[in-house]
Amino acid sequence: MYWIASYPRSGNTFLRILFKEVYGIYTWEGYGEETPQKVLDHNNNKDSKLPLFIKTHELPNKTQITHENFKTIYLVRDGRDAAVSLSYHRCNIVKPGSDFMFNLRTTIMAPFGTSFGGWSKHVKLWSAQADIVIKFEELISNPIKVLKKLEAIIDLPKADYSKIPTFKDLKNKKYSLGSGNSSLSEKQQQQRRENFFRSGKTNEWKTTLPRSLISIFNYKHGKMLQKLGYSDISKDRFIFMKLIQNYYYWFIGFLNEKLKKSKSTNERTK
Repeated sequence: MYWIASYPRSGNTFLRILFKEVYGIYTWEGYGEETPQKVLDHNNNKDSKLPLFIKTHELPNKTQITHENFKTIYLVRDGRDAAVSLSYHRCNIVKPGSDFMFNLRTTIMAPFGTSFGGWSKHVKLWSAQADIVIKFEELISNPIKVLKKLEAIIDLPKADYSKIPTFKDLKNKKYSLGSGNSSLSEKQQQQRRENFFRSGKTNEWKTTLPRSLISIFNYKHGKMLQKLGYSDISKDRFIFMKLIQNYYYWFIGFLNEKLKKSKSTNERTK
């Protein structure tokens, strides 16, 4: 049994699609109707030799089942790109219409332990007990190489690498994940794919993140970036001024989100 663990927007969905397309293995969501305990209860009654994979974005100490009971595949991405991708994901899918900059500040600063504890904490706790750590950048540039690494430690069925989708395929074809549920129309499913598989690029943070948030990310998460071999980690002597300024902007954004939620609730109850 394996966790497919990652900080959000780090390649989890793509790897799960590869398991389905290349090996014919279904992977479990890990929430909703597919909570880890329900998945285990369901599979304990089946005579299957296929390995069991359950996705999670939670911190190790917040998984429903003690995380040590599973082995772990951990996916990691340059946290600055993950922050950009997650912020767009929240705007387009999780909370449509939410403010991009508010989402970005929340993701980078992780106030009060939000945003899955923050990128570097998530990476530190999961990578410390992972059986294998896979970089997003290698997964998208050379998926066969990554799959062969997994085959070396996991008893997987015979691979059909010809079924590996391109990024264009992910955006335009319907796979097991990324298109939404069956209640959506074909047009809505296509729109969801375009939002879900939005960019897939590396180093997008260089043209998207404001300078102040680059400095804050490097201040809060720079040691982990360096440990993983990511570059462009500069220091800023005015960092505390930028922290104060951005926490202030975040708090204003937090109040605005609360106000919008309250207005929406009132409108629904009228």
